[in-house]
Amino acid sequence: MISQAWISITHFDLVKTLLANIKKTFVLAKARRAQYLSFLSRNGVQNPINVPLPVATRWNSWFKMAFYINDHYQLLQNFYLEEQKNDSNEIIEKLAEIFNDTTKNGCIQIYLFFYQNSCTKIHK
Repeated sequence: MISQAWISITHFDLVKTLLANIKKTFVLAKARRAQYLSFLSRNGVQNPINVPLPVATRWNSWFKMAFYINDHYQLLQNFYLEEQKNDSNEIIEKLAEIFNDTTKNGCIQIYLFFYQNSCTKIHK
């Protein structure tokens, strides 16, 4: 599978971990999806949509999530830092740790940008 080839590269472990943890927060706490949409609306996003979550049987769904995260990175960072204050758990703490680390943030943003520029044609 093409997406598996990309995410198995160890340099991209930070991105893989970030996306997996974001997915867990939405799957394990369904109310968080509504909270995220509300957060987007409060922050001026017109027609907010939830993070597209990857599905194992849809190879391009992982790319859709990665592209979404790339496009909404700052909003997601702010959302999870707010969630850490309001409704924290182990996964939220892991995400907050990533978002608070400038080196990890820089690497993740570079890798997500790389994904989006390198994989846009193959994910469709």
